[in-house]
Amino acid sequence: MVEIKASIQIYGNNFSPENLKREIQIEFSSFIEKGSIGKLGRYKNKICPYGSATISPPEEVDHNDSIIWLIEYLSDKIDIIRKHGGQDMTLSIAYYPDGQCNCVFSLEEIEGLAKLKVPIHFSVYC
Repeated sequence: MVEIKASIQIYGNNFSPENLKREIQIEFSSFIEKGSIGKLGRYKNKICPYGSATISPPEEVDHNDSIIWLIEYLSDKIDIIRKHGGQDMTLSIAYYPDGQCNCVFSLEEIEGLAKLKVPIHFSVYC
């Protein structure tokens, strides 16, 4: 069975996930406020100099629908995220093929991804 998982990572020196949540209805799978103590990576046990957040589809969304879900979820939020300092964003797509490593994006996915105007990190796990 082929499986696709997608999420978006948002970063910014002036990005505050909490401030963004106060302005719009948005859910993060994880986030770090600028100035908080890091729990992982190079800022573990140190003050984090930037804010960050990850948005992933909820568990009830089929993994193979995760790209479309993110496009629809972010389409009316992406400009507001940027306005709140979320200047660095990367959409991560993980592809888990069963057998041959072919992957096809629908025209709806291609058009929606282009409209988000964020870099895409694509990984294949065979």
